[in-house]
Amino acid sequence: MRIFAIALILVVAPSAFSARDEYQVRQENKNYEAWREKAFFGSSSNSSSRPTSTAPVSRPSAQSQGDYAREANNRYLRERMKEDDAYNARVAEQNARNAALNKKYEHRKSLNAQALAGVVPAMRLLALDVANDPAASQADKQNAAAWMAEAARLGDMEAAKHVEMVAQARERQRKEALVKIKEDLLARANAGDVKAMSAIGFEMYEKSSPEMHRAGVAFLRKAAEADDLTTLELLYLQKFRKDATGEDRELDWLATQRLGKLPNQPKAAFTAGERHLNTSWGRQPDRAAAMPFLLKAVQEGENDAMVRIAEIHDKAIGGPRDAATALEWYRKALNYDHPEFGIRKQRTRLCYSRILLEPASNPKEHAQELLQLWDDSLLDRYFPTQSLALLAADALASGVLGVQDPAREILYLSRAVCDDWSSDETADRIRVSARFGDYVMAHAESGPRIVVKQGKDFVIRP
Repeated sequence: MRIFAIALILVVAPSAFSARDEYQVRQENKNYEAWREKAFFGSSSNSSSRPTSTAPVSRPSAQSQGDYAREANNRYLRERMKEDDAYNARVAEQNARNAALNKKYEHRKSLNAQALAGVVPAMRLLALDVANDPAASQADKQNAAAWMAEAARLGDMEAAKHVEMVAQARERQRKEALVKIKEDLLARANAGDVKAMSAIGFEMYEKSSPEMHRAGVAFLRKAAEADDLTTLELLYLQKFRKDATGEDRELDWLATQRLGKLPNQPKAAFTAGERHLNTSWGRQPDRAAAMPFLLKAVQEGENDAMVRIAEIHDKAIGGPRDAATALEWYRKALNYDHPEFGIRKQRTRLCYSRILLEPASNPKEHAQELLQLWDDSLLDRYFPTQSLALLAADALASGVLGVQDPAREILYLSRAVCDDWSSDETADRIRVSARFGDYVMAHAESGPRIVVKQGKDFVIRP
């Protein structure tokens, strides 16, 4: 009997175990070891409960081991059958979905062909089919909306109603989204979020309601005081209305002053300095307050700031006149070479020349410098001219430079005559034209004359 059981194990067990994977074999071995432990030592695997007797313990029979192997193989086969059934169910479900998609595709293809053929109801049905498809792309939905609009245009009443409903729903959603965004911004602004203060502040600022406008000003003021760069730049660029209230002007003043103090803001610094010198802001000119901003603008490359510093010292703006300081800054501005400084440069030359022609500056010591400056002005395509040309001609005629140079004088007069004059400068133009005419008549007997440059000098030739 024992020999038969051993033979049965040798025949059945290998075939059973060969069909199982490594994991199941390990699990079954574990179960077998637990069963073996129980068979050898009782229900507990604790060594303290094991028998201390050295008497041999009977082992499980070969028939019992073969039964266990067959049961394990049957369990494995049942699990595989369950997995196969689940896989077949998934395949059947996928096939059903594919069939439904194919049916939908064929139906939509048919509707599309009819819509292209001009069938109006097909246009509406195609649009509805695509609009209700959650898997449709955004481009497909836009095409569907176009088909619906075309059907409505061609007189389909249902399509017209649908278009109107969609438009109303879209507008309602947009308003609801805006309200939600504004509520969120307002909550964040009240909690101290500077970016939210800026966004909700500009939104309220544009409202016509005085209460909303004031609330927007309050938020923008807080954002500006926190030195939020976006808020300051937008306020700096803001074109305030002509009927702007004092509150608006104060906000503009605050933004310009704060932005002018930030690094790499030369334009804002120049504007901030200008505000301290401009009486239109309801303040007296304050040179001491303006100078830090103007000097910062100069350091950051704003060439107009150099001329402005010279002007406030030359014209006694916000403080006493200081001709020496003005002359120094005019000279710095003239030495600054920049293509955008052309027109400003002529104005600087004019102011610089006027200071040097003052008796206190001893004009004769600066005669050559002034003549070179005026000659350079004739070659400048931005030459203004008449003001500087007339000043130069008058200086030569009066002898204040101690130089007699009729060639240069008539050249400056001719340039002044040829330039454009404004309506309020008519008297000066008449005077210049008369002087130029007198010169021409004085030399009429000897024939026409021209002024040419010979080396560093101008001479009159027939």
